[in-house]
Amino acid sequence: TVTYSASGARQNDQVEIRIFNHPGIFQSEAQLDAMKGHIEQGEEPWMSDYLRLKNTVPNNMAGSDYEPQPLAATGRGENTPAGHEIATFEQGGNAAYFNALQWVITGDDAYAEAAVRTLNAWASELQIVDGRDRILGAGINGYRYINAAEIIRYYHGGYSGYSDADFAMFQDMCLNV
Repeated sequence: TVTYSASGARQNDQVEIRIFNHPGIFQSEAQLDAMKGHIEQGEEPWMSDYLRLKNTVPNNMAGSDYEPQPLAATGRGENTPAGHEIATFEQGGNAAYFNALQWVITGDDAYAEAAVRTLNAWASELQIVDGRDRILGAGINGYRYINAAEIIRYYHGGYSGYSDADFAMFQDMCLNV
């Protein structure tokens, strides 16, 4: 019930609330829960896939001690300036997403902290995506960051260490860079 004033008198109206399940990321909360449950039970193929994530992903991208290496500019294609290699941006997106998944699976906040650290590092540093294939490079890699941010922000109420200011900074990067 919503109460408001109209023509000097208080009015009450019934309002129907609808929950919006965000369709824009890889997995729904129910799918993340199912994945976690299968892994907790040691069921295959989920357990083997999780162990590959945990133990064989290169450059420590699935580790809670991952340290992002953000760049002010990143790019793709033949006209990309030196030092703007998209591989660094790609690694950051993978690390944020892999750590978000690790947080879901293990419940260990160290993984959420690594995802937040990576999201915040890139959101505060990145100013341009350049090169001939800049739109493709931003899209191919940006969706990993978006999935990580959505999981950290919303999975079972979200991780408390990802502040509104952090998320706003990330949104600004997505919209303006």
